[in-house]
Amino acid sequence: MDTNDVNDVNDVNDVNDVNDVNDVNDVNVNLIVIDILKDKVVAMISLITHLGGVFTAFDITKQLRIDNPTMKISHYEVKEIVYKEWKNTFGDEYERTLTELTNGQHAYVYHPDNVSAQIHPLAVQQTTVTTVSNFDTDLTVEKRLNVSKELLVSMSLTAGKLVEVSCSNGVMSLVETTVPSDNTLIVNTDGRLRIGEKTLLESFGQLPAKYNMSVSSDRSSINIKPL
Repeated sequence: MDTNDVNDVNDVNDVNDVNDVNDVNDVNVNLIVIDILKDKVVAMISLITHLGGVFTAFDITKQLRIDNPTMKISHYEVKEIVYKEWKNTFGDEYERTLTELTNGQHAYVYHPDNVSAQIHPLAVQQTTVTTVSNFDTDLTVEKRLNVSKELLVSMSLTAGKLVEVSCSNGVMSLVETTVPSDNTLIVNTDGRLRIGEKTLLESFGQLPAKYNMSVSSDRSSINIKPL
């Protein structure tokens, strides 16, 4: 191999080395940008949840774009960060509900447990409530069981009413009561009833993933049993 050939090989190696360095630098820059974005999203979530606010991931994206006009902010990345933070940090106090918006789209609205997603300014307001008497549902990621507004309304159980919880032969019963006790729950302001992990374990001895809920024929109780 003559000198020119050696030089050519060295030139190629030099180019490859430069490309490798550039690739590493690009990866590092991307990681730094993602970390910066995460910090900004988390800070905004903290502010909103501290105030008990209701929001969607796109609400955060829009505000961050306003606050950081020179920064490229991907809504997809913001949405993923919000979801992960909900699962890992503020999910104990907040729920997310898929909600129809006035722009014709549907979005997950993040809202406090005792507040309806319907108070989001873009939420389509429901003027009527359909009643149901039997349906299946899943345990939530927070290990809670949500009794829907539609099921409660069929028994005239509305926000603020007390519900007594009992269990017999593997079936949980919910009955309206006026006497508060250790076994009573209250229907939330959004019309739903949430049964926590402790109550489920005391009733069933385990946390099954699926449940059937039905209204008794005389409409005196809601009966819940694992599937």
